[in-house]
Amino acid sequence: GDKGPDSRRTMPDYLTAGLRMRRERALPPITAISCDNLAENGRKLRAIVREMARIDDPSLADRIDQECAFPETMVDRIVPATRESEIEAISAILNVVDRATVRTEAFWQWVIEDRFASPPPDFESVGVLITRNIASWEQAKLRLLNGAHSTLAYLGALLDIETVSDAMRDPLLAGFVERLMRAGKEVMFSTLALVEHQRERAALAELIRDALLRVVGRADERCHALFEVGVG
Repeated sequence: GDKGPDSRRTMPDYLTAGLRMRRERALPPITAISCDNLAENGRKLRAIVREMARIDDPSLADRIDQECAFPETMVDRIVPATRESEIEAISAILNVVDRATVRTEAFWQWVIEDRFASPPPDFESVGVLITRNIASWEQAKLRLLNGAHSTLAYLGALLDIETVSDAMRDPLLAGFVERLMRAGKEVMFSTLALVEHQRERAALAELIRDALLRVVGRADERCHALFEVGVG
């Protein structure tokens, strides 16, 4: 089909076209890092770009298979619902109404699989962690933080509680999610032995502790007992 500029409507279209242009100009392959909050995001991106290339140019698909890299990533940054007062405050600073204003919590985590087509930039100097074991990071986020958060939301809805913070003030729900996260913590810390480097083990332990603090620790100081665990 037509692969002119007007036919490229999606990000994978543009990425495939860019890889074609790089080959035509004898430029080296690249590493495409997906920031989508999806499990196996690198594998998914590689599959769709490879399929788009194969439709019209099988040799380009072969080059992507053999030389390009699509590492998996894990992104953790909570973005609460934006309040109208925050939109007004930011709009005043910018001198323009910004209806796309977002706010975030202070904690963030970005983990990239150690799979690159060429030596990468110094990501670690700005706080990014490079790992060969991305699955442990995804499990820690999904099972501890997301799992506990969803549990509070679903059970709170059954009790006509409107927010997660209000759900954590309910003794029954707070006790239940504490027990849930105690069990999840034991499972997750048992996987730390699978992580090769001490620095990664310490960073993963910090992610687990932060998840416990954010979901449980706000409502119950007793949960600090959960954090008494080593990472050696």
